[in-house]
Amino acid sequence: MEVDEEEARAEMKMILKTFPIELELKYNEKFTSESNDEILRQVIPQLIEAMKPRYTPRYRQVKSWLSALHKHRRVRLLYKQRGTLDKDNRRLHQNNRLNQLNEKKAHRVKGAKSLFDKNDEKLENYDQKELLNVLSDNRYHSPEYSESDEEQPDGKRHINVYNPSWRSEED
Repeated sequence: MEVDEEEARAEMKMILKTFPIELELKYNEKFTSESNDEILRQVIPQLIEAMKPRYTPRYRQVKSWLSALHKHRRVRLLYKQRGTLDKDNRRLHQNNRLNQLNEKKAHRVKGAKSLFDKNDEKLENYDQKELLNVLSDNRYHSPEYSESDEEQPDGKRHINVYNPSWRSEED
């Protein structure tokens, strides 16, 4: 009879909840610590016995499951201690990608402002306000066709953005 490993792991977790607190792994210590080794020597045989006859996992398999469980719970505990998790124990990687994009955008704007303040020769042909708008606004960073207009009365370059015909919303 084929046994679903996920069901067996879920059963093991339920059984673990019935064990006394003294037999709970120490999540503030590594899985291989002496105190956790001692707890494992007591817990694993009891788990194997409690899971019979429906499941018959081996000692090594149960130890592997407990290791994965310990790793997950230890990481959550460490994040909580560092203040990375909120009170509800959620939002660990909250909008990580968006935050990185916003930081990247802020660094670009900050770098451009610094170059303008130093009167860098590479930026003397560009309008400061327009360039900072381009760097801070996502709409400028699109696959649309754009060109720069070389000759302006003020000597600055202005960027013109056009929608290509194949992307037009009109039919």
